Amino acid sequence: MRGKSDTGIAFCWYEPDDWLKVKKSAADADKQDDTYEEWKANANRAIHEIRADGLNVTKIAIKAEEFLAWCHENEIPNDGDARSRFAVMKLQERSRET
Repeated sequence: MRGKSDTGIAFCWYEPDDWLKVKKSAADADKQDDTYEEWKANANRAIHEIRADGLNVTKIAIKAEEFLAWCHENEIPNDGDARSRFAVMKLQERSRET
């Protein structure tokens, strides 16, 4: 998932265990890739295409525990919109720190 912020495109990036935890609890799991390897190949392809369009893309490392706690605290489902919003929030936090 990706979301746009003033600093560019925030793109969710997962390690295998985090991807699996997020997928298992996702409201839209049926719309996601079947394996981490498929997801990673598709994610890299999407990032390449976005950058080819001249846009800035930042991979945002998503830790499942933190993301799922954020969903719970905000009473929102783990879906594409939530993942995009979380990535944008993390990118904005990173931008404020620099």
